[in-house]
Amino acid sequence: AATGAWAGAGAVGVSDVKAEVKARTLGADKGKNWVKVTFTATVKEKVEKLNTVKVKISCKVGPDTLTDDTPSLTAKLSELDVGKTAAMDARLFFDKGEGFTAAKPDSCTVSFGFGKSTKKDEFTAIGDYCFDGTAVADGACK
Repeated sequence: AATGAWAGAGAVGVSDVKAEVKARTLGADKGKNWVKVTFTATVKEKVEKLNTVKVKISCKVGPDTLTDDTPSLTAKLSELDVGKTAAMDARLFFDKGEGFTAAKPDSCTVSFGFGKSTKKDEFTAIGDYCFDGTAVADGACK
């Protein structure tokens, strides 16, 4: 896990970032892999309803660059007091037709942001991490 003490501008910070490749075993996308990202969100300022941590990912898989983004809806940050934390996660390349057949990506930059879950383009940057298919390190991939 990336040990970055803290990443975060504004209302929420993230820490203890981990990622793992998961395999699909059923359905039309059987044989394709996806990425599960887990992290701890810390509320630094009162969070308005519908605001959450958003996760963007850009992975190099052989000659291809695959991208995806999703809001993390595993915790209602607006219900937490300042200073409280929540374990959260996000599933990337999980929607129908998405994913990759390689055992693991060559590298993925995982970018965290903050904004309304209902507004796709609302993204205030929190911080970047690099997932090499095995471990997560602080900062975007080089």
